[in-house]
Amino acid sequence: METQKGYEFENQVELVLRKLEKKFPDRVKVTPQRDFSNVSRPHRVDFELEYKLGGLTQQHLVECQNRDRSSYDVADKIYAVRGTSDRNRYIFVYKDRDYLSEPVAKRLKDMGVLCFDFEGFKAWCIQLEADIALHQLGLEVNSDPELIKMIRDGMRTGKLEKPFDLPKLRDSGAKYDYSRPNPPDRAMTSGR
Repeated sequence: METQKGYEFENQVELVLRKLEKKFPDRVKVTPQRDFSNVSRPHRVDFELEYKLGGLTQQHLVECQNRDRSSYDVADKIYAVRGTSDRNRYIFVYKDRDYLSEPVAKRLKDMGVLCFDFEGFKAWCIQLEADIALHQLGLEVNSDPELIKMIRDGMRTGKLEKPFDLPKLRDSGAKYDYSRPNPPDRAMTSGR
């Protein structure tokens, strides 16, 4: 029964990740049940998330938990895996807000692990979507000489002649929240 509960939660997390991957297939890659068998401590993670921001590719291992396994056990696994793999950035997603004890939360934070309950993880993914869209918007603008000229002229005169014709990126970029407590860009430095 607990295993089924765990699989159901993993499926919920995967839906959130796949939505992001579908929106930006050239910038986001999700690998489920990633095996690391050629390391000193073979292991499997629930997901590997790769995304591109600008010229950087970020890689995070995503561990999900909605079972009776203690948060101490999960922290020990993350700690051990980080030391035996070149993938040392972790996102830990748990179903119940009360699951993570204070000492374990502190330990994971000290290791650079991003910890989210499910709602927090969904909010983090929305902000990642905004970050990717804003980077992509910048690339699109930068590669279009007419658009560059229009923006320069608009900045010089104080008015733009036409709206941006990149609605998908504009709509995603509009979700950017400058006051967010756990921005995706903080994840770039996790795992130190």
